[in-house]
Amino acid sequence: MRYVIGFIFLFWGSNMSWAEVPQELHYQGYLTNAVGEGVDCPDPIQCTDSINLTFRLYDSPNVEQALWTEIHVGVAFYDGTFHASLGASTSLTPETIENARWLGVSINDSPEMSPRQKLASSAFALHAKRAEQSLEAANATQLGGLPASEYILSDDLKDGDDDTLGDLACAPGMVPKATASGWICDIDQLGATDTTLSDEEVLAIVAGGGYVTGPHTIDTNTQLSEAEVDAFVANNDYASQTALDTLSVGLAPIANSGSFNDLVEVPAGLADGDDDTMNGLSCAENEVPKWDGSSWTCAPYNSGIQATSTPVDCDTTTVGSVYFDTTENQLRFCDGVSYKIIRFCDGTCPDPASVACGVSVEDDCGTSCGAIGSALNVLECTPSLVACGEVVTDSCGNECAGSGAALNLSQCNANTTNCGSPVTDNCGNLCAETGTFCSGVGVCTAGACVYQSCADIVTQGAYTGDGLYTVDMDGPGALPPKVVYCDGEGWTLVLHSSMALPYPPHPDLQSTFSILEANGAGDINSFTGTTGDSFYLMGLAHMKALAATSDKLRFQSQNHVQHTILNDVEMSGTYRFQGSNLETLRSELCGGVSNCFIDGGFSAFNVDNANAASCHTSYDNVAWWYDNCYSYNPFQTDDAGHFSGYSSKDSNSQYWTWWMR
Repeated sequence: MRYVIGFIFLFWGSNMSWAEVPQELHYQGYLTNAVGEGVDCPDPIQCTDSINLTFRLYDSPNVEQALWTEIHVGVAFYDGTFHASLGASTSLTPETIENARWLGVSINDSPEMSPRQKLASSAFALHAKRAEQSLEAANATQLGGLPASEYILSDDLKDGDDDTLGDLACAPGMVPKATASGWICDIDQLGATDTTLSDEEVLAIVAGGGYVTGPHTIDTNTQLSEAEVDAFVANNDYASQTALDTLSVGLAPIANSGSFNDLVEVPAGLADGDDDTMNGLSCAENEVPKWDGSSWTCAPYNSGIQATSTPVDCDTTTVGSVYFDTTENQLRFCDGVSYKIIRFCDGTCPDPASVACGVSVEDDCGTSCGAIGSALNVLECTPSLVACGEVVTDSCGNECAGSGAALNLSQCNANTTNCGSPVTDNCGNLCAETGTFCSGVGVCTAGACVYQSCADIVTQGAYTGDGLYTVDMDGPGALPPKVVYCDGEGWTLVLHSSMALPYPPHPDLQSTFSILEANGAGDINSFTGTTGDSFYLMGLAHMKALAATSDKLRFQSQNHVQHTILNDVEMSGTYRFQGSNLETLRSELCGGVSNCFIDGGFSAFNVDNANAASCHTSYDNVAWWYDNCYSYNPFQTDDAGHFSGYSSKDSNSQYWTWWMR
């Protein structure tokens, strides 16, 4: 059996002084087998292998001679985790770990694991107290390693200390302050904010700002003198009454009187007054005066041009009526039937870049300009005719909004579409093929993902419940896919036989070796559970291919559901079982006898792979694994002794089932 220590860590006892703490180092780690599974052996009596650990200490990572060795027998493992107290049987002394040390570990009779582990410095706490006591003893009569005679008194201290502040007594919160005359008590200004100005500071601010000190009066007079008013008027260009009087003398009489009678040089036509020709015209509400060519008449206010969007009805009585449509900004006239648009044009041709692609360019009067438009023509934008995701354009190459929606074969990828699902492009268009993608090691076959084993089906998330699945045990090899029975833990059924079946044995077991090799015996569809009355043997070639991808063969019976497991299972060219714990298997299945069915190859009536010739003829030409004609045969159903009587754990079992994973 191959083992691997996944990770190791050491715990050293705290305060490991030699006189106070047990002389042991705690070692804890994690142990796996060659395939990465944690070793589980909480009680050596219950597990198949007893594991011993040997620990050695070296003064170098590569010397052969160990300074210290200790063996721990039957170490308990809990899902890979184990613990050992180093020094429990072989004492550890301070001298053993006085300098740098390397720890080596070996399992059973295996070579020591490499590289060795260097002990951390905390492990040297084992001799820390002895070093500490030696250091304190050396300094008992010394200071810093020097005798007291090496230290002398400073000259400044030989005559004592002059305490110049000895007689100074300050109030709470006060501090000593040096002045020209000596030390005084003052307020502690450290970190304080002084917001009060002294008289000297105020006078300095006043003088610096140009302010005047001393008494002064406030002017409370709010009346202007005549001279002040005259100065204000003159300063703002206001005219005085005297100036106005002088100006009025030179003006026309009407400027002073405001009377129409004071007008001079009145035209002759106005001298006798105005003739009011419409004085006698009386119009109804909503009528206005209208000159009909000879006289003024009354007419509707909205006759003629109307700035409105609701004109009068157009009929024979309103022919010629004109109105301006304020909604459409159009001028219209009535032709007696309906209002026609009055259009004005100047023959200006627009820029072809402003006219839709493919459309003839015309001036504002409707006359062709002899050019074709090149602007975007949305009528030519047809995403349904453009491949999915591609740019849609009109015939002039202008890009349309959105992108193509038609089938895009370049987006059809069966390799990225789940096996058996329709392949589509990014727009959801069907690509006329189905996906082939399977996660992990699965192979898409006939629209379904096929894996190499039930274990792969479970780990890849394809498991949907205990039952039949199709697997391809040799992957791209020559063996065809095969329907097998899987359970939720990834076990694949390879054999099932029931004592309740009649004798003689199943006729398929008397087939030729080639048939049993390719097809096996029995019908997998008849399997309804381990207690069912059915018979099935997987084809030997498929069983061998499955063993190449598996590492365990579980022998399950009525009495012991999971009683024996063959580790590192393999099959030879003659389909003989091989594994790392064959001796244990012989003991548990065959009562400890030296010859057991697992020791011989598979035999049929036309091929003899047994260690002793013609063993199968002793059992009615029933195909089986034989070694020296050993009779532990689950297919010899006429006798319970042949079925399970030679098993130390399967005695009187009525069914027997093998699983591989």
